[in-house]
Parts: sequence; C-alpha cells; structure tokens
Amino acid sequence: MGVTKRIACVPSKTESQILSEIRKAANDYPGLVLWRQSQGGAVSRNGQTYRAGLSVNGASDLLGIYRSRFVAIEIKSAKGRVSDEQRLFLQLVRQHGGFACVCRSVEEFHAAMERLERGEDR
Repeated sequence: MGVTKRIACVPSKTESQILSEIRKAANDYPGLVLWRQSQGGAVSRNGQTYRAGLSVNGASDLLGIYRSRFVAIEIKSAKGRVSDEQRLFLQLVRQHGGFACVCRSVEEFHAAMERLERGEDR
C-alpha cells in the first residue's frame, strides 16, 4: 500500500502583510526613504461611495527616494492584478527617470533594490 502524504496548504499573504514586511526590509537600505500612499473607498451616510486618500488614482503603494532617484513600488498579493491606472503610473515614473516596480514578496523587493542599485528602471 502506498503512503498518502498531506501537503500543508500555506495561505497566500495579503497585500497588507507584504507591505508591512517590505517596510521593515527597507531598513536594510540606508538612504532609502519611502512613504505609504493610503487610498481607499468609503460610503457616505446617504449611501454614495467615494474614494478617499492623498494621492491620484493608480499611484503606487510606496513612493520614495533612493540616491536622488524617485522610487515607486506597487504591492500585490500572489494573485493581485495591476490595474490600468497603476500600470500607467509605473510607466510615467519610468519615462521621467524614476524606478518603478511591482513586488509580490519581500524577496521581490530585495531583487528590485538590486536592480535599482545597478541603475535599471524596473
């Protein structure tokens, strides 16, 4: 008879969890300054929905500066999708000499920082 193995199903991390890990990992890069861009939806008393936040639609979750270069980092879960507005924002950052990327894990963040240090744009 064969032995049946049970494989533990590890749930994917949420974007919020990934964001928290990346913000901690940012401390590994002296001189990297990042700001969290909060934006979300809300419902008024009369039932109308509206967007609330301090940034434009599509702005990346983390914006900052590293070695005099503008940085935009969009955080996504393993299954998260980049919206058209987010894609456009990342493209604009690159067109104007900044570094822009999507990170789905802290490991991807470290890889992105290596590319940034090499002078790449994504």
